[in-house]
Amino acid sequence: MNLKKLIVVSLFSTALMLMGCEKEGPMEDAGGKVDNVIEKTGETVEEAEEKMDSAIEKAGDTMEEAKEKMDSAIEKAGDTVEDAGDKIKDTTN
Repeated sequence: MNLKKLIVVSLFSTALMLMGCEKEGPMEDAGGKVDNVIEKTGETVEEAEEKMDSAIEKAGDTMEEAKEKMDSAIEKAGDTVEDAGDKIKDTTN
């Protein structure tokens, strides 16, 4: 069921409850159930959003750590090449 239909049904059930029925009939009961479903769906969406945000943040952290390791490895390789160049230069002089 799409969200617009759920909202319409929810509003309709709310209107029925506001009409002042003392005893809850089948329509009011159904409206209450629809309201509960909408509320639970909203909570589920919020939980999923929080999990996605957490996963994205962890992925970003992992990528940052990998970048730092790569930068360090590149710097170390550069130093090694420079040292080798210096040794070659020393042996040829």
